[in-house]
Amino acid sequence: PLALDATGVDKTRPALEGATALWDPVGERVLLYGGVAHVEGASLESTDLWAFLPSVGGFQEMDDQGTPPSGLRPRPVFAHPLSGQSAWLAGVTTSEAGGPAPVVEGSLVVHELSLSVLAWSEAPLVSKDVGVSTSLASVVGGASEAGLDLVHLTTTGALVATTTDGSSWTEGALVAQGPYTGF
Repeated sequence: PLALDATGVDKTRPALEGATALWDPVGERVLLYGGVAHVEGASLESTDLWAFLPSVGGFQEMDDQGTPPSGLRPRPVFAHPLSGQSAWLAGVTTSEAGGPAPVVEGSLVVHELSLSVLAWSEAPLVSKDVGVSTSLASVVGGASEAGLDLVHLTTTGALVATTTDGSSWTEGALVAQGPYTGF
């Protein structure tokens, strides 16, 4: 994806809508992943990984290894656990476009990115069935000492808090009864 400026096409900046970012303490940079690229009038899912390098004050498209996660709804959670050499990308996938039902079924998946070599895990670390609403963000959260703390919809539309350590899920307290369809 390219960003337009007054003089034409700027190949030094990503032009992504709905991308997600995190501070990479290993590479001392900000990583920007995914989103939607608007190219020649079309909106296309991006699986590009960019880095903002504070030392040079600019962006660079990164040569990440492996197969980047795709098919995630906009604005997944990108977080660095409080220890370790990897980052986690948590997002929701669904095969349904929405429609008259306020909540459709989807999967919450967590992928791993090695920060030292920028290599994606071959498959999600963990996944679970969740609900998806067209009027709400699919997942919100961040890292804690326990792992990756997330808030998402259940398959019945209730808001729930969960935590993953990368190998299993721990259900938290129910946040709100469902079906929860919007604010």
